[in-house]
Amino acid sequence: MILDYPLLGLIKNCETLCEAACCGRDAFDFSPIHIASFLIRYSGKIKSTDLDRIRAQLHELDKEADRLSAEGGRTAIEAMNQYFTAQELSALSAAIHDGLAKASLLVEMVEKAESASEHPG
Repeated sequence: MILDYPLLGLIKNCETLCEAACCGRDAFDFSPIHIASFLIRYSGKIKSTDLDRIRAQLHELDKEADRLSAEGGRTAIEAMNQYFTAQELSALSAAIHDGLAKASLLVEMVEKAESASEHPG
């Protein structure tokens, strides 16, 4: 599977524990803090269009997991140096989706705090 931006950027930003070339899936930490970092760093302020694109890309991962579940086999995500079964791909999508939801809340809190400090009142 070939991933595109912005999901690819998000995944690469979460490559914090090691390098994918060495550890595959175990090199990635999809915690909300790393996802929030990506949203702030690469998207500036959080944009609903970026979030919508990432969610749509995660939906494509889910569709691929469904296909694998029906047909069997595995799929590779080259950027992660990893092969995934249907169950593993579904779990990856769910982990990113959950982290994205929590990260969005973190970014909103940061934006509110920055706005409040710029306009004390």
